[in-house]
Amino acid sequence: MASNIVEFFGYNPGDQSAKARKARKSLECPFLGRTSTKTLSDGSISGVCTLKPMTSGPVICCPIRLYADDYRILKDVAAQAFSGGIDLITGSDVSSHRAKNPGTLT
Repeated sequence: MASNIVEFFGYNPGDQSAKARKARKSLECPFLGRTSTKTLSDGSISGVCTLKPMTSGPVICCPIRLYADDYRILKDVAAQAFSGGIDLITGSDVSSHRAKNPGTLT
């Protein structure tokens, strides 16, 4: 299916601002604040965040893009899926969260 790139390293591909050019040149993910961790099968860095298929609206294709705005998208999904939301805990914080909140995570 044909698609157009909507976001490349966090910016519209046509954006020629200093920030956008710097992100593309340094392969920086603006949502991580460092070099992108997404690689293609040949090992090269992928900077595509969002695609627009010809027959639908834009689609986020990068899981890291979901971290933007303090996990806003994941929080919105959790609120809809779990009637008001759930606590989103990063993997490295699960053990300490369990210790402080016994019985909240299975």
